[in-house]
Amino acid sequence: MTREQQDTPAPADSTPKFHDLGELKRFIRDRLGRCDPSGLTVTGRWTPGQILHHLAAGFDRTMRGGPGRRGWLARLRRLPIRWLVLKRGIPAGRSIPSAVAAELTPPPQANFTAERSRLLRSIEAFEAHGGDLPVHPVVGPLTKAEWTEFHLRHCELHLGHIVVQGGVAAD
Repeated sequence: MTREQQDTPAPADSTPKFHDLGELKRFIRDRLGRCDPSGLTVTGRWTPGQILHHLAAGFDRTMRGGPGRRGWLARLRRLPIRWLVLKRGIPAGRSIPSAVAAELTPPPQANFTAERSRLLRSIEAFEAHGGDLPVHPVVGPLTKAEWTEFHLRHCELHLGHIVVQGGVAAD
């Protein structure tokens, strides 16, 4: 995403925290599933439907596999970035890596209800996936557990931008 698309960080106390994919799915089903889409707003420039589309596309892309492992020098250079992203979260306002931008940039007409269902299906498919995993374009090769951590941090970042009728969805 470009800075123009999502340049306003969510308030620090509104960002949801997920420890596992089950907790993420419960949040999407229970918290966002009870929402009237017309009562949703966002703190950035993407619509709620676009946010959910982007997250589902990320899970889907992970399951398609990708290029083989990169060399040891490239992996070594990415270790600090990997640690920060997986443990501390993804900083707001970062651009989508150009290598995957076409796949991960959401269409303007993304429907919240349809994308919420798609995201749940994508998470469940990722949980069941046992095949190859791609090299992440920023942090490098990741194991399935590390990809899970990445997706949890990615969802925390974006879902924290969805506000439900006077309260952030994470309240």
